[in-house]
Amino acid sequence: MSIHMSIFARYFILKARTSLLIALLFMASPDSANAASWSATAKVYDAEDKLICDYTMPLNEFLKAPAFGMELPPSCTSIMISGELESGDISIIGDMEMFYKNNPKVPKPVIVFVNSYGGSLLSALVIASKLRDPQSALFNSMVFVKKNDHCYSACVYILAAGLRRGVAGEVGVHRPRFVGDEYVEMGYQSLEEAYEKLYIHTEEMFKRWHVSSRLVDLLWSTSSSDIKILSGSELKELGLDGDDYILEEKRNLQLIDSCGPNGPKWFQDYFKKYDECLSDDNKSSAECSESLKDHPFSKCS
Repeated sequence: MSIHMSIFARYFILKARTSLLIALLFMASPDSANAASWSATAKVYDAEDKLICDYTMPLNEFLKAPAFGMELPPSCTSIMISGELESGDISIIGDMEMFYKNNPKVPKPVIVFVNSYGGSLLSALVIASKLRDPQSALFNSMVFVKKNDHCYSACVYILAAGLRRGVAGEVGVHRPRFVGDEYVEMGYQSLEEAYEKLYIHTEEMFKRWHVSSRLVDLLWSTSSSDIKILSGSELKELGLDGDDYILEEKRNLQLIDSCGPNGPKWFQDYFKKYDECLSDDNKSSAECSESLKDHPFSKCS
């Protein structure tokens, strides 16, 4: 995915609590050998369509090269999580947190791309908690499902936790499935207790994350042996595609302040036309910006 820096700056506007369960999971420190595929990646252009960074490398190599990270512009770090979520992902999160703590000058990730059919619920909950932890390197990162990619099952917890969420691929939901004896590791005495208390825990999390409570019932009403693919309208209605509504309303206030009462509407129309220009007309971002120079939003932003 390519990101136009000026558009990026306009579009994104910068209380989470980490549960005792998540803290206990980190203390377990599983082996990272059993984990999804993590990579650091970015392809970013400036306002004149000049490529300013284009790279992809395994995350473990990126974490060993702080000098490389320090040379990157602020928008040139994103994380890609691919494959089945496993217990080792918890250890990777810990390694990443330590890296950014020791190297505060390295830009933190702006996007977390996910492409996973699910896997370990434990790992998904840890990653999700970090997306909402103000002290975490992942805090404020957008969670994005790229075109032709998937976010199913436990992956949906990661998507839901994003302060900013974007979906161009496919999202599928079902009742959480515990891998092996995960529910015992999570402190539950039985499978029945696990589902009853996880329902309550999920409901509380989604409420804090400003995701529709209907998503919880949708999860629990779909068998773990089945999958429900969410439509574009369902993703919007459930809060899985788009900014957290608090961020959206902050942006609306800024737009009204700078553009007047029509600012939010102009903003949406501008970016709709901009995206259509990029995808339908096969033009560069600079060309699309030029074609919209007379748009009301261009004149007030």
